[in-house]
Amino acid sequence: MRMSGFIIGGLLGMAAALYASRKRPGMAAWAVDATGEMMSSAKNKLIGRVVQRKFRSWTKEAADVTPKRSAASAGNSAAAWQQIGALIESDPEVKRETEAIMRSASSDSNGSSAINMGSSSTTH
Repeated sequence: MRMSGFIIGGLLGMAAALYASRKRPGMAAWAVDATGEMMSSAKNKLIGRVVQRKFRSWTKEAADVTPKRSAASAGNSAAAWQQIGALIESDPEVKRETEAIMRSASSDSNGSSAINMGSSSTTH
């Protein structure tokens, strides 16, 4: 497209808009309103699509990160606790530390499950 064709087309369009606005002022106002509504609708649809796409990616990421429960997990949990118990029993210093933590947790006067780690007297 030549530049002169673009300029002539622009001038003809402006002349047609000027003629229409003088002959029928209500028609020009209607055209401006219709164009504004169309632009607003297009903007809202675009924003909706972007939000929907982002929401889908977030839910997919959350589903990928969430650990899956299985029947084997209960058995794994029991085996893990048994292994932790065996490790505690194998080291006397760890056993004393664990018993001190358990005593401080059970003697908590507030009834909360907070563990007071500062009350143990271990020297390193």
